[in-house]
Amino acid sequence: MGPAPGGLLGEYFGMRVPFFVGGGLAAANALFGYFVPTESLPLERRRAFDLRRANPLGELKVLKRYLALMRLAHNSLPATWSYYTMLKFSWTTGEVGLSLVAVGVLSTISYAVLPRLLTPWLRENKCFVLGLLAGALGYSGYAIAPNPAVLYAVMVMFCFGGVAGATFNAILSHIVPNNEQGDFQGAIASVGSVTAIAAPLIMTGVFATFTAAQAPVYFPGGPFLAAPICELGALGVFAAAMARKAKTV
Repeated sequence: MGPAPGGLLGEYFGMRVPFFVGGGLAAANALFGYFVPTESLPLERRRAFDLRRANPLGELKVLKRYLALMRLAHNSLPATWSYYTMLKFSWTTGEVGLSLVAVGVLSTISYAVLPRLLTPWLRENKCFVLGLLAGALGYSGYAIAPNPAVLYAVMVMFCFGGVAGATFNAILSHIVPNNEQGDFQGAIASVGSVTAIAAPLIMTGVFATFTAAQAPVYFPGGPFLAAPICELGALGVFAAAMARKAKTV
């Protein structure tokens, strides 16, 4: 829901206001996190901190590769969506905010509802593959959408791409024991943080290249065609990893 009030506050009250509101909400969130939640890990499952175990993904290099590719594709959206829609469709900040609300609502469905419906039918590995393929098609649709109506229609198809993230976490959670889940999820988040740093540099660079006056081909949707390449790369790495796993079983 955040993009809607953020876009409207920026449009009607000034571009700095959303940052102050965001800062206040972040402070409220920190206070809530400190005073309200209790420790979820039972005492008997806790371990003393050991620097040598601080990176539980260290031995799972192949997993890091397709996680990084998948996250890099995903981060192309927040990195360039505003620039893309403002340039191609002349949207205001309010319209951009509302479009991101639509993305958020569909993402909620893709994370909270679709995995529960699809996983019993397809199982986790096939759901992950379905999510990557749907994501690749969705990004491609964003890239070539001729008008906002088509862009919103593509969001529905892109919704199935969110299944990949949910099932990916489920697949990885089976790899480590219960007393290492916190370390493991932290490592996954750290990989996502690195790609969140890299994506704005890479994807805005692609956007700038294909929208510049001297661009070889004028194509604002360039970043959204780079994203499916990352998704399909992640799919290739995942398929190779599963093939190797099957040979060892």
